[in-house]
Amino acid sequence: MNRLEVLAIDRVGLVSAISGIISRSGVNIISHSATVFNDISGSAMSRFTAEIDLENVQSEKLITSLNKIKGIVRAEIK
Repeated sequence: MNRLEVLAIDRVGLVSAISGIISRSGVNIISHSATVFNDISGSAMSRFTAEIDLENVQSEKLITSLNKIKGIVRAEIK
């Protein structure tokens, strides 16, 4: 399993947009969590973390697609 971490400016529909990209990429989400917090400037940020199965999926293409979502600060696979 791989861990996907996405940091973004929080907004309505953010988790839906992230999970939609993951689903359309053919990646199976094993588990996930999302937390909202305020950064040092007071902006609401969201951290989405998921355990994913990347079998037969190009991780670089997934990250590129995630980074096109409005408000994404960083998306990475660890």
